Amino acid sequence: PGGTLVNIVYHNIKKWALKSSPLFHNFDNRELDQIALQFTTKYAKSKSLIMDMEKQVDALVISIEGKINSKPIGTLFND
Repeated sequence: PGGTLVNIVYHNIKKWALKSSPLFHNFDNRELDQIALQFTTKYAKSKSLIMDMEKQVDALVISIEGKINSKPIGTLFND
């Protein structure tokens, strides 16, 4: 994927998070690229609620910058 350096770095973080997940670790780089390109980027203010863990979630969430419940960046949340 082309674009700015920030977009390339974010794309690589998304691919790394997918690759480190048991759901996607057997996918090849081309497949991971295609999946990561489909992601929607949303920005949130510090300490804002991104998803309610008490409700069913129908999306994959990857923290690109910062932390979600003290988990490091590049973490795939798919529970």
